Amino acid sequence: FVVLGEPAPWCVYTRRGSPSKGFVALQAWQEQIRAAIINKYGRPMLAGAVELDLVFGRTLPKPWPKDINAMHRRIATAIVRKPDVTNLQKGFEDALKGVLLVDDSQVVRIMGKKRFVTPGMAPLTYCKLTVLPEVLE
Repeated sequence: FVVLGEPAPWCVYTRRGSPSKGFVALQAWQEQIRAAIINKYGRPMLAGAVELDLVFGRTLPKPWPKDINAMHRRIATAIVRKPDVTNLQKGFEDALKGVLLVDDSQVVRIMGKKRFVTPGMAPLTYCKLTVLPEVLE
């Protein structure tokens, strides 16, 4: 399934004052994930082990150089900056809990990639979920 919107990394809620901008962005993104799941599948609540393949498509940071070679160098260095893919994965997994999965501990393998979307395209997250057959003892 596909979730439209800028991916937000997992972050902690601090108790002092109001929640941080990052935490608010994470909650909004997780609501988009839940809405996409319910819209496509309803509420199946899978109980077994699952594997996730995730591609996080983010918008290009601004400003970008006009020269194509300079732009490619800038993209290559920008992709290795924050947020790290592990925190994007954690935020995504947490959103699945209670909607698609009973618990996020059901995820036994996860593969994540960060990419920039083509200018003019909306940021999105693509998820391929594989339900594994039950293992007999």
